Amino acid sequence: MENIRKQVSATAKSYIGTSVKSHGRSRCGVDCAGLLYLVFRETIGVDRDFHDYGERPTSAFVYRMIKHYADRIQGAEALVGDVVLLNAGNHSTHFGILVPDKRVIYPDVRTGVVVEHALSVRTSRFRLRVVAYFRMKGI
Repeated sequence: MENIRKQVSATAKSYIGTSVKSHGRSRCGVDCAGLLYLVFRETIGVDRDFHDYGERPTSAFVYRMIKHYADRIQGAEALVGDVVLLNAGNHSTHFGILVPDKRVIYPDVRTGVVVEHALSVRTSRFRLRVVAYFRMKGI
């Protein structure tokens, strides 16, 4: 499993700098759901996409969607390759992928590209956005 986690991390990192595009599912542009879909398709063969959401999916939709692919875990259990659910504004609707050193890769709508950000600093404003952690089935 550790090897798969390293592959997930390396694949997620390969998307850094990719443009953010609503409903994007390619290296030309991704949204957070697209990033999860592409990374996990390339690494563990999960080929079930979800794209029947509007411009701003609801938190309820996001929770229904993720439970088909992943199990919720405690933050203390989170490992490289796990999924991080983040608040986007006042809603829990944004995903990232945990990579080494408690960092997360996610599409940042403010910068317009996929970025890597540290979660390890307790005073970080970003850390306050973490809502939950999930482990993809098959990892």
